[in-house]
Amino acid sequence: GAAFSCGPLVPFLCGSWFGYTMGAWGFWRTECKRMELYAEKYPKLMEHALRSEFRAFADLDGLGEGGESFFSWCQKGGIGRKSW
Repeated sequence: GAAFSCGPLVPFLCGSWFGYTMGAWGFWRTECKRMELYAEKYPKLMEHALRSEFRAFADLDGLGEGGESFFSWCQKGGIGRKSW
């Protein structure tokens, strides 16, 4: 780090960015697994929370139609449905 003209700034920035990115990615994976677990165990409660709290923001197209479970609806929706 001392060989750079700007001192240890660049290695610090690179390390900080890498650490934050890995931490955020790990947190995202953990929360997605938790969402899947809750969607399987408590589908009615999760659907109620989605409909009542996020009705203006959530994409509710097809929710509960054709006998599709809440869990499979969340899985098919990609990142948008997993991040609500």
